[in-house]
Amino acid sequence: KNDAKMVLEDNYESLNYCHIMQRQLDSFNIDRTDALQNFDSALQKQENNITEPGEYEATAALRADFDKLKKGDTSTPIVRDMHKQLHFILTANMNAIERKNSRTEVKANNALTYISLIAGVIFLVAFTFSFNFPTVLTGPIHDLTEGIQEISRKNYSYRIHIKNKDEFGQMADSFNTMAERLEYFESSNLNRLM
Repeated sequence: KNDAKMVLEDNYESLNYCHIMQRQLDSFNIDRTDALQNFDSALQKQENNITEPGEYEATAALRADFDKLKKGDTSTPIVRDMHKQLHFILTANMNAIERKNSRTEVKANNALTYISLIAGVIFLVAFTFSFNFPTVLTGPIHDLTEGIQEISRKNYSYRIHIKNKDEFGQMADSFNTMAERLEYFESSNLNRLM
């Protein structure tokens, strides 16, 4: 974005310099010294701001014609050629601006499409997670609660089957070990009583 902006600024500067040179060329007969000085200043800036193909050659030809004009050659072919070179530079920069603007619009549309797709995927993942996450937490807690209730009813053969190896899995293993020991204790007490 920043590179495109800088290049477009360079193109706009070239357009501005060419407009200044055209005005000075048109006012050459009114105030020759001032027009020559302003034209030369704008031409120097243009020489340092060449960005498009063919612009260097047109600027060089413009410089050559301007040097002839400064020496006193005010013939129509020189002035016409200067206008022609200025027109070429203006056209090259205008076309570049249009071309770069089109390219930037395509890239912006592509970026918007990618961002929309990524946002859609993130939304789906978040939506799925919001429905599945409570079950991941509450499922093992529900199983443990049910197991505790079965133990309180003296159903010592009840076991919790959680295959996860996380904290819930460890809790289920501990519960099953406790139920197994209670079952063994209950059966050994029953044997003694009998």
